[in-house]
Amino acid sequence: MQPSQHPTIPSSTEVCIVGAGIVGILCALELVERGHRVVCLEKDRVGWAQSGRNLGWIRQQGRDPAELPLMVEACRLWKELGERCGSAALAFEETGINYLGLHPSDAQRYETFAAALEAHGVRPERLDRRRIAQLYPLPEQRWQYGLRTPGDGRVAPAFAAPAIANAVLEKGGRIFETCAVRSIDPGGDGRVRIETDLGDLTAERVVIASGAGSASLAAGAAARLPQLCVESTVTEVFDPSNLWRGSGTDGVLAFYRTAQGHVGLSLCKGFVHRVGPQTLRHLGHYARSLRSCLQMARLALPRKGSGDVNPAPSRKVVRNSMSAARQRGLIGPNARVRRCWAGSIDLLPDFLPVLDTPHAGGSVFVATGFSGHGFGIAPAVARVVGHWAGDRAQPHDLTRFRFNRFFDRSPLAQGPTF
Repeated sequence: MQPSQHPTIPSSTEVCIVGAGIVGILCALELVERGHRVVCLEKDRVGWAQSGRNLGWIRQQGRDPAELPLMVEACRLWKELGERCGSAALAFEETGINYLGLHPSDAQRYETFAAALEAHGVRPERLDRRRIAQLYPLPEQRWQYGLRTPGDGRVAPAFAAPAIANAVLEKGGRIFETCAVRSIDPGGDGRVRIETDLGDLTAERVVIASGAGSASLAAGAAARLPQLCVESTVTEVFDPSNLWRGSGTDGVLAFYRTAQGHVGLSLCKGFVHRVGPQTLRHLGHYARSLRSCLQMARLALPRKGSGDVNPAPSRKVVRNSMSAARQRGLIGPNARVRRCWAGSIDLLPDFLPVLDTPHAGGSVFVATGFSGHGFGIAPAVARVVGHWAGDRAQPHDLTRFRFNRFFDRSPLAQGPTF
């Protein structure tokens, strides 16, 4: 990102966005394009946390039905974003994302996803063994069933948020990096007070999109949000064999290959949760999803000196990812590790986000808890925030994403895991 042209934080603004990950920075873009005065505050650097450390998937399949209308819109918006921001860094690789499996139960689960997609006008491709062999001409592969949504794809995550941030600055928005927010007070006079490292300011409206830190920043009832984090390790390999392209997962390993021969690998059950006070505080909320959580993530003690948003990659996960990729024939004998990294994924008990205004008066909007789904859906979330800031009716039903679902004793249905 270009250096901010606004070294001094203003005393007031129309909309303040807390967090410059992919959701926050796209909210900033949406709002400045609608004519709002916007200040975006980021405690580290733009896109530095999980927004720049994920696989970069833009996928419609495998979504909760309530997310699908948003995700269909987001997929369209991602394809327009490069031109909208004037940046080649936002190039959309429309290679499709393949869900692959060995057992009839996999086929049944994929059929559920296919039916949901078709109900929203998306036409997935059901894959048989012959079609899978065309996509993955690998002697080692044994997948029998699959689902592919051709319109899905990938954007390089490390470059996405900074490229969008440049567009925000060019359109008149203000972005302040290394500016930690200490507190947010909705007040009672129609102005929200924000205390930061660089000074205080007030805003008519505030968007909290700071990932794992959102619950701690939200005042009052919103601070009870049962948000936890898991660490995820990604391994990127250089492999010259170039026998396949695109992205896929078989429930054990998620993978992608770029045109440059870079292969990304992530174990679907290689997550780590560092047990702390928040774990015990929110344990009751996770009772229904505990089995799924324990299948995906192992529990570990906090690591001394390790921050929540900058965990060290797991060497064991790197080794196991390489082994799984070789077993499937996805990388050849000459493949070598190019780099590896880790990120912190914030999640909620039902693996779905909160998109809601938990305070009376509706001056603070919380967009958090995306549970590993946030990168792809972010442009549509920004549209939701744009409608909220402009006091316009929402085009999508957001009931499934309300804040009070964790506290109003209504049945809590679990969404697809990440």
